[in-house]
Amino acid sequence: MASKLAPVIALICAGVLLPAHASAQAPAAAILEEIEGATAKHEAFDELRAGDRIALGAAGRAVIGYLGSCARETIEGGAVVIGKDQSQVQGGKVTRETIPCEATQLVLTEQEAGTSATVVFRGPPWEKWVRQVVPSPSPIVFGPGKSLTIKRLDEDEKALTLTLKDGRIDLSAANVALTPGGYYELTAGNKQMVIKIDPTAEAGPMPAMSRLVRL
Repeated sequence: MASKLAPVIALICAGVLLPAHASAQAPAAAILEEIEGATAKHEAFDELRAGDRIALGAAGRAVIGYLGSCARETIEGGAVVIGKDQSQVQGGKVTRETIPCEATQLVLTEQEAGTSATVVFRGPPWEKWVRQVVPSPSPIVFGPGKSLTIKRLDEDEKALTLTLKDGRIDLSAANVALTPGGYYELTAGNKQMVIKIDPTAEAGPMPAMSRLVRL
């Protein structure tokens, strides 16, 4: 009898585990821009998925940016559950604003970008290859692999190769400023895309969501 039930039990267990696995593979809903005093291990620029929880306690503080809605939340204290477009906050205070973010900066669709990435690259006019227009000369870049290569397309400049830490780099922290109006090819692992730095971009503080580029 036990041997006959074994496949059934295995199937049930697989069904129970499937939602958790699917959740783990879900795309990021938000970025943790800042974190102070949380009771669990979180770091700035962590990607957050719907259902993730952050315990801020009485004195903790977090700034969370939602990738789809461009909502930016400042949360003081309490328990936070990440949603699709905004957080659920219990026992804490939250203020929200809407800011320019990756979702409003995209030029090509995901399908178009995937198609263009297969083309053996690429000639002028550079505008036709642009995936994202970034309003900062120092983006935050997320990508696969251990290094990021930045190559300017519209001018003859030496390419930069920078180390990715946990799949990310903040060019501002690395003291790298790209040229406003410039077209750049970014390559990390097996991913590649072209961005343009907004001609009006200026150095200085800017929300992480507004500087975010994800390969």
